[in-house]
Amino acid sequence: MPKTSFVSVLLPPDRAPSSPEPLECPERLIAGWSAAEQGLRLIRDLQIIAHRSGHEQPLLIALDQENGLVNSITDELYITQFPSSMAIAATKSKENAYLVGHATARELSAIGVNWLLGPALDVILDRTLPGLGTRSFGDDPHLVAKLGSNFIRGCRDAHVACCAKHFPLGGSLEIDESVAKVPVISTSLEQLRQSIIVPFEQAIHDGVDGIAAAGCAISSMGPKLMHACLSKKVLTELLRGQLGYEGVIVSECLEMDGIAQSVGVGQATVMGLSAGCDMINVCRSFPMQLEAFASLSLALDNKTVPASRVEEKALRISSLKAKYTNWQQALQPLGLQHLESLRAGHRQLALRVYEQSMTILQDDPPVIPLTQTLPTRSKIALFTPLLRVGQTQSSLSHGSRGSSLTLQTRKSASGSMYGEEYFQAFGQALSRCGVGEVVHTSYSSHGVQIEHERLLEDADLVIIMVADATRNQYQAAFARHVNVLCRLRERGQKAVKGPPAVVLLSLSSPHDLPIGSWRGTHLAIYDCTAISLSCVLRVLCGNLKAEGRAPGHPMPKRVQSREDHQPTWLVEQFDPTRDLTSLYVFLKAAAESEGEGSPAERLSLWLSGLSPDAFLNAPNSTMATYYFIVRNASTETIYGLCRLHHFKSVSHSCLDLILVEASKRRLSIGTDLYNFTLSFLRDCLNANTVQVGCPLFGIYPGLLKSSTPANDYAKKWLETL
Repeated sequence: MPKTSFVSVLLPPDRAPSSPEPLECPERLIAGWSAAEQGLRLIRDLQIIAHRSGHEQPLLIALDQENGLVNSITDELYITQFPSSMAIAATKSKENAYLVGHATARELSAIGVNWLLGPALDVILDRTLPGLGTRSFGDDPHLVAKLGSNFIRGCRDAHVACCAKHFPLGGSLEIDESVAKVPVISTSLEQLRQSIIVPFEQAIHDGVDGIAAAGCAISSMGPKLMHACLSKKVLTELLRGQLGYEGVIVSECLEMDGIAQSVGVGQATVMGLSAGCDMINVCRSFPMQLEAFASLSLALDNKTVPASRVEEKALRISSLKAKYTNWQQALQPLGLQHLESLRAGHRQLALRVYEQSMTILQDDPPVIPLTQTLPTRSKIALFTPLLRVGQTQSSLSHGSRGSSLTLQTRKSASGSMYGEEYFQAFGQALSRCGVGEVVHTSYSSHGVQIEHERLLEDADLVIIMVADATRNQYQAAFARHVNVLCRLRERGQKAVKGPPAVVLLSLSSPHDLPIGSWRGTHLAIYDCTAISLSCVLRVLCGNLKAEGRAPGHPMPKRVQSREDHQPTWLVEQFDPTRDLTSLYVFLKAAAESEGEGSPAERLSLWLSGLSPDAFLNAPNSTMATYYFIVRNASTETIYGLCRLHHFKSVSHSCLDLILVEASKRRLSIGTDLYNFTLSFLRDCLNANTVQVGCPLFGIYPGLLKSSTPANDYAKKWLETL
């Protein structure tokens, strides 16, 4: 096995941002618990106080625990890191949704939590807009409904209530900057019923116990409807009246800027209760909580809110408590010992779902697995963003040629930026796969720096990690910039090798870049956690097959490598005495092919020198011209042709033509002609540089302009060379 080589290059202080860009988790609690034991003690103490104070029923203890990167309680020893909703959706398995929901609820129940604020049933409306990202099950309303309902059923079977959210919010919305950045839904109510509302209808049909109302505006329901959670039209008429929901309605957190700044927490409390909310959510600020209580008290005194309405809401909450709580369980939760007994099985479940979620969005040209496409002494540049990472589970070993991946989140005592050590472990594990030397450095909103360009000079492969790039646009810009630099790079004597392969690794949402805009390989792992990085490492090294399907993406676009079912064609040099007649037939057929461009474009093939006589006369004495063909010797038929011009004085070569007979396309003839020509350049001509296309007028007419399947395929194929 080759010697392991890994280097991590630190960004100079003047090039690094003053603080790392976080992965944003909009609903993550500021004071989230750090340990299961702390949570267990706190919840038990609260229930003891309630019991001693004469409460007839235990307290409802609600928690945001959506998994992925939204976890209000994390504990490496006792709490399992489960995949996000979108990772589950990538497996397309309702069984996985049920099992993850059930396992999550069992762990929460063990520490005394009886109400899970989730799952998010939001349907992604526009993948180009920042939104909930991997918190959503995707953009297919029916898939979101199926997976969401099974997650809820899993929680219910573990005796934990769920609160589906965010009604009727889509997973990606436009923002109205004129009114304190209010999310806006611009679709009609009928369109909502066919998309966003579908998962909630299914959840209501299945008996979901709670629904959280969103703080968004719905423009189609009137210009005055600025907040759905404060709207009687949305909550009473639509949710209760038309959809028939009878459970508890919880408001959006009234501290959100769009509500607190435009309405105020006190006013919003009264509005929300009048609109149909049963519970008002003011989750962070104690002064704002006091404001909410004071406003409710005043509204009861002046009868703005009738006492009977509050009693009606209290009855719904009491029914929810009766269904999911009892004093014995509240005062004596199963505790840490029970969590220990669940640990092994739950971590195996999490690993299995993460493995099934690994997704290759694109692999064109194919580079996965790296162990089969890269030489053993390759140089790999690894670029990672600076970010605050989610929960990690240390010392995870998942067998990538004996490598293990141990991730840390602590700030380095050696002076590396916060978050860099998290990815250094990934680079070290990758170097142990036997693919060559791995050199790692971070990047920030400062863009491509000299350090990055220096690493690109000799790289055979570049891996770029991005995390929620639709929200952190600098990451998408950095990835595109590096991709362009790689494609334009000239390597002197090594130019014939072409640019390095580029792998984009999306750590959260697979929608970081528009579909089809990335050239190269693109993978999605949905969560930036130790276990997901361990899984994608195994995919890269060929020890795990990526079978996930990203919500909203077509089938992975992969070009089969020559080793996979494609024949290897014999390439020969053109012989005028033998091949001239066959060449005439071949070129005539190419120019007259039906559907191969307009008549003017077909004529341009002849005007540009593609005639048999032109192949016998070099157009310039300073330029040597070579012709390579793939032919059927038995029938004396030419299947493919490649033309190469070499300028001896400057040691520069131009590959200006690759043409394949229509019925023989997509059988790797063009690829074999291209690869043979590069070998000829390297071994026989010692060319310093090579380009696709030719600067001489009349020799290379350019790509065909008309858009036909064949022409589009040819254009894209040439662009990837």
